Amino acid sequence: MKIDKFEDLGKASHEKVKEVSHKVEEVTHKVGEVTTKVHDTVSEQAKILTRREVIKYIISCILLGSLTFTSRQASVGTLQMTFLRVMIGTFFLMTVFCVSTRRATLLDYSKSQLVFLIVSGICIGLSYMIIADAVSRLGPTTTTLIYAIGPGLLLITAPLLFKDTHYTPTKIAGFLICSLGVYLLDPTFFTTPHGFREIFDVLVAAVFTVVIVYCNRKLETINGLENAMFQLFIAFLIIAVVFTVRHGFYFEIPYPASVWTVVAGILNTGLPVYLYLSSIDDLRPDTIAFVGYVRPLTTVLIATFVFKESLTKNTLLGMALILGGVGVANFFRRHKLRKNRTF
Repeated sequence: MKIDKFEDLGKASHEKVKEVSHKVEEVTHKVGEVTTKVHDTVSEQAKILTRREVIKYIISCILLGSLTFTSRQASVGTLQMTFLRVMIGTFFLMTVFCVSTRRATLLDYSKSQLVFLIVSGICIGLSYMIIADAVSRLGPTTTTLIYAIGPGLLLITAPLLFKDTHYTPTKIAGFLICSLGVYLLDPTFFTTPHGFREIFDVLVAAVFTVVIVYCNRKLETINGLENAMFQLFIAFLIIAVVFTVRHGFYFEIPYPASVWTVVAGILNTGLPVYLYLSSIDDLRPDTIAFVGYVRPLTTVLIATFVFKESLTKNTLLGMALILGGVGVANFFRRHKLRKNRTF
């Protein structure tokens, strides 16, 4: 009798265990489905975020590259134009910041964050002055092509500075293709003798590009409009000191030039600086480097189609190679990411 009871109890326990095991399997399966959906959702949101940041960065490069057009329309001295447009751009960002009823939180940040912000702002101001000086001696198109060495230097040094970037065959191939494209945009520049100062400008501008990207990727708590506003303000202070020492604080601009100066301050300085600084936080350094070639490409296109400068076969081939180099580096990277289902 007792044996039968034990057998019945054993059978009942076995059935209970099977039932519990089945429920555990169902729960595990549902958890797996939820985890997969969450992963897919996060990946999709990350892709949407990255696409948005890339678009913002491309727009900033186009606006910076189109400064050639507004500067020629204004017909103002290069350093004076730089001083005025940075001042207008700074006030533009400050106005937008105040209208948005935001509270400045600069004093709440750590000292290390403030150091990165100040260094980046100083580099922006110094690079603007270097470019202005180079434009007066070499012209806007050639100067922009010189500045194009910055993305290349960023691509080379990125694996040494950032943990999320590594050397790959496709990146190296894309860099070489883009470099050849930049060379073909103006081959005469590399064969024409230049002084030590021109070479120095190239190196300094390139180094500043890397420093700006490095500092802003280290800014974990300062971002968005406030970051761009303070950095451009610091850049304005640097330029204002140099401009005042060289020329005093007196300047006179005729009416048509003043309109184009305001346009340059808003559309070619304030807005692109905000788009640039707010986008590079969420982009990989190699993406920043490759997409950065859009800037010299924009300058060459404006010089060709707006100012009717000669368009040679080398120039066309150079444009195609720049776009091709960017495509090679990003296409194979995306193909690999889809294959691994990671982002």
